[in-house]
Amino acid sequence: MKNKKFPDYFPPDCPPKNAKIGRMAVFRAIKGEVPCEQDFICVHKLYPKRIIPESERLNSYGLSFYKNIDDLKAMISSLSMNIRNKRFNNIASGYMTEEHGVYLETPKNNNSHVTWWIYDDILLHPIFKKVD
Repeated sequence: MKNKKFPDYFPPDCPPKNAKIGRMAVFRAIKGEVPCEQDFICVHKLYPKRIIPESERLNSYGLSFYKNIDDLKAMISSLSMNIRNKRFNNIASGYMTEEHGVYLETPKNNNSHVTWWIYDDILLHPIFKKVD
């Protein structure tokens, strides 16, 4: 088992104190045919200069997943074609556990969105598979 330590770039209040330990099947949008490490980078690292509203600041250090594939499909279809083609060509599924990190349910418009804060040195792409 890996050391349950969060990355050094996380602020002291991240993840939130009310984050939970758990297990669940989740779905995530991926770019290619096979999940890769680049598909599992948090917004904070992808866009370090982006101004994040305070209400979303801690979530920007986590990764977005959906418990319901239809909710993810709805989110993808709501995006512009340009964004979809650049970032969200496919969907992958995986099973998250307490070995990977902690989570909070962070629904957007009453959907099944969850944010997971991943422990340092955890690679998620090997446990995810593209959904056909």
